[in-house]
Amino acid sequence: MTRPKPSDRALLPKGMATLLPEAAADRRRLERAAVHVFRSWGYEEVITPLFEYLDVIAPGLGPGVIDKAYTVADRGTGRMMVLRPDMTPQVARMAATLLRDAPRPMRLCYGANVFRYEDEHAGHEREIFQLGAELIGPSHPSADAEIVALAMEVLHQLGLTGAKVAIGHVGLFRAWLSETGTSPERVPLLEEAVVKKDRTSLVELLVQDGQRPSDAARLAGFLDLIGEEDVLDRAAEIVDSPPAREALAALREVIRQVGFYGLSKSVILDLAEIRGREYYSGLIFELFAEGVGYEVGRGGRYDDLIGRFGPPGPSTGFAVHLERVQQALNHVSASAPYGAVDVLLAAPSPDRAVVRLAAELRRRGVRVTVWLEETPPSVAAEHARAMKIPWIVERGTTSAKIVLTETKTLRLRRMSPAGVAAAVLARRKAGQDADRFV
Repeated sequence: MTRPKPSDRALLPKGMATLLPEAAADRRRLERAAVHVFRSWGYEEVITPLFEYLDVIAPGLGPGVIDKAYTVADRGTGRMMVLRPDMTPQVARMAATLLRDAPRPMRLCYGANVFRYEDEHAGHEREIFQLGAELIGPSHPSADAEIVALAMEVLHQLGLTGAKVAIGHVGLFRAWLSETGTSPERVPLLEEAVVKKDRTSLVELLVQDGQRPSDAARLAGFLDLIGEEDVLDRAAEIVDSPPAREALAALREVIRQVGFYGLSKSVILDLAEIRGREYYSGLIFELFAEGVGYEVGRGGRYDDLIGRFGPPGPSTGFAVHLERVQQALNHVSASAPYGAVDVLLAAPSPDRAVVRLAAELRRRGVRVTVWLEETPPSVAAEHARAMKIPWIVERGTTSAKIVLTETKTLRLRRMSPAGVAAAVLARRKAGQDADRFV
């Protein structure tokens, strides 16, 4: 067999990514901004292991996720391990075991990579960075409203001020299924038709299950339950049972309380969205942003999950897909004006004084890199522009005064190290505030 040439082989497994300096800096800024929001709402960060024993975490994953998980045998014990495919089951296991006796409500947050095998098509990476939060303990609608509002606040602070949230309820779909009278073995066929929004197939299946054509057409109206709050009234005309009324009442209350956060105009009701219904137990929602043709995050209530690892506990939460957030930010050109460095210290022959100056500026919070090449000042300036470094610093005639040059305008000033730090940090903060990075 002929060995493939290096150029014939992919450098990375499909669905994985390498972040170069600018993209990596953007990623870290987004992480910091999200964590700042989480902490300001009282959520505490947790870090979960990259690998779990499959038999331990499997009860929280479900067959669909397990099928997509990457597994490997533990060389020490022979037990199968799984490369983390989802964060929420890990947090649920943590809440049911290590934090079993912790006071409730408990608010936890995280940021980490998860790994799933996905077919090769747009929007489905195999390495996904999730930012998320879980609210464990409360079962009332105010907890769901808080999680929806927190998810939207994260997107807003990351720069996606036009984000929308589509809200539904798993309980309503279950009530609708009961209304159809379909047999359990035919439920997957109905689910597929609903997911694909295939009205023709849905009506045919309902008629095959014994519904009259007129009733089948009425039940197929479930696919049209998308829009504003009047959708809830239309839903009550299609399916009217105690479970349906309970689900609709819960939705009305969540929508009312989400309005307290000033998000009424950002809410869309999508009662026909049922993906992940095995995972969730009540409210479900998806987050959308302009420029990305699929959700940038999703969440909902999962009251049954923690009980798979220990004592049951009501829970609700969400996760944001950070790569998709970055795609949306690229669409709206919301990148930060600053790179990884504030100042290029032009010193072709570094000496003790240069090292001390760099150290003093760093101590004052300035990000400094030193130009080590023996070249004319114009070359250093060109390098600064190419690297998006906004300032150049050169030593002045005295140690108390240095020369600060703005790379873009070439305007220069002579000032003390303290003055340089104040000027640089003020401009950096103004730029970050303009882009809503905290």
